Amino acid sequence: IPQVGEDLLRVMPIKWTAQRLGIEKVTLKQGNMVLYPTINQNYIQSTAFGKIVTYASWHPRNCVFRDTTPQSILIKNVKSFESALQILTEMEEGKTK
Repeated sequence: IPQVGEDLLRVMPIKWTAQRLGIEKVTLKQGNMVLYPTINQNYIQSTAFGKIVTYASWHPRNCVFRDTTPQSILIKNVKSFESALQILTEMEEGKTK
């Protein structure tokens, strides 16, 4: 399989997991992951957003909520597709450590 195909196979589980958490877009760049959630009153009160906040509270050095346009959540020290998926899975499953 060409590298592009392999990358696509690794990205899709990240995209699906992020969507279940109400994340519209995920970027991986320079060792960081940025999550762009759907921000509205219903989402902020949702279980999915609560899981993200819980994860961030257990990892305060690596998670930064950014009040930018669009609003985003920076997750530091994400060096690979695999670690990105692991973090999102931990969020979704409610694992804290």
